[in-house]
Amino acid sequence: MTNNKTTKKEIVPYTDEQTKKFIMSASFEYVPKTILKELGEMIPKFLDGDKKERDKMLDKVNDKTMKVMRVYGFETHVPLAESVPEGVRTVAIELSNQLQKEYNCQTPSEFALVEVIANSYARVLDYSRAFNSCQKIEYLSSEKNGYYTMISKEVDKANRQFISALTTLKHIKSPGFDITVKAKTAFVSQNQQINSNKDNKDEKIIDSK
Repeated sequence: MTNNKTTKKEIVPYTDEQTKKFIMSASFEYVPKTILKELGEMIPKFLDGDKKERDKMLDKVNDKTMKVMRVYGFETHVPLAESVPEGVRTVAIELSNQLQKEYNCQTPSEFALVEVIANSYARVLDYSRAFNSCQKIEYLSSEKNGYYTMISKEVDKANRQFISALTTLKHIKSPGFDITVKAKTAFVSQNQQINSNKDNKDEKIIDSK
């Protein structure tokens, strides 16, 4: 007699490493390589299509293009522009470009600091403009005084962020230097003695790096 009963395959749970590998290989909307791949597939179809097809694809292509421009934000400055008011976007982008050249930025941390500097400077300008405008009001009130205080604090905060980020960038890009220390006096705390050796010409080099 033939046994038609199907043997059920045993299901073995994934290990932690296998689970992590599976998750890391998955694609979702905000993974840069996924966005690039999708846009790369869209562009030829968009360029080779007729007007009707282009009109149909236009919104999707624009959406993917903006996402890709955000991926390359250090070069396109789209995230920077979106983070500041419209009136100071151009100066923020230009400042970022100039700072990248001035400090010869090479690493992601340097590029990120430049974006922070440009963002802070743009906010200093925008809040300063707002503060200047509100000074033209003819009469005062507790609400307006509170508004003046708030704007003043925002100007100060943005200015401090600007100086802090710029100082950090200068520190990162400043060349290292050596300090020469000449030791002529030895302090012996255990015996409470001070031994001075004027003939000691030994030098110790301390590398600031």
